[in-house]
Amino acid sequence: MKPDEFQQFFAVAQKSGETVRSAFYVFVLIYGAMLFYAANTYLYPTGQHLFASVQDAITKAAGCGSSEAGTPCLGPLAPTSTIEKINTDYSTHLLEYYQDKSAADREFHVPFIGIAPDRGWFWLINIVSSLLLYVMLRGSLENHLHLLEYLFNETKGNTAQVMLLTTTQIVTSASRSRESGTSQGNLLFSAEYLSAFTLLLMPIAVSCFILFDWAYLMFTADSPIDVIRQPALTLGFVLTIVTLLWQARMFRGIAAAVYLLFVADRARQMEVQAAEPEHEMPAGPA
Repeated sequence: MKPDEFQQFFAVAQKSGETVRSAFYVFVLIYGAMLFYAANTYLYPTGQHLFASVQDAITKAAGCGSSEAGTPCLGPLAPTSTIEKINTDYSTHLLEYYQDKSAADREFHVPFIGIAPDRGWFWLINIVSSLLLYVMLRGSLENHLHLLEYLFNETKGNTAQVMLLTTTQIVTSASRSRESGTSQGNLLFSAEYLSAFTLLLMPIAVSCFILFDWAYLMFTADSPIDVIRQPALTLGFVLTIVTLLWQARMFRGIAAAVYLLFVADRARQMEVQAAEPEHEMPAGPA
């Protein structure tokens, strides 16, 4: 490949790498927030537990008249003393605060967009986000991979150009060791690949949390029929199962593309290392 042609292709490869990097950043930010919300809402709803514990503590507290001012307690409907009024008002304020906090925790604020759906419609945000972000990420990764493979095949033997190609890599295999045992065999178990692999699993984890919440509501409800009759919950359950199967299929394709990017990066590293001249040992005194 001629130098001017390489410069044109290299500029396109850099833009392609920036596109993949931006898509990956958006994916991690949005689904990182969604995963945190799902864990905090479905596994251990902190706001609800705090509200329940404060309510229980106030109910079990001694009478407001026999407590110091500023002590949460269950006071009379018509306080007869200053201390009773202070403690009763304080208890009411405390319960309202934790109740509002518990209600606010039910809302998920979508990063960059500002949409704040309730917990009951969180499944819809998960479906829309995964359809958009998984498709965008897979397409940009595969396009970037094809471009890098073409440039690498066209520039084999030109060490300088191959080294430039390594600068467009989004995530690298990291190891630049000269040992032959660190070539491509250990990529699947490298910390870099496992980190990317784990981050890509976030949409699947969010879908599993949503299904877990639906099952929890079914088992804890007085009558499962009451849960099934709620259109938002039933529709969300069915669509989330379908989405989970689609997510698993897309995840395999994205994980394979990331692995091939690691393989291509390792191949370029090995070629550059093979082309580097061996350092000669300085000659000793005659």
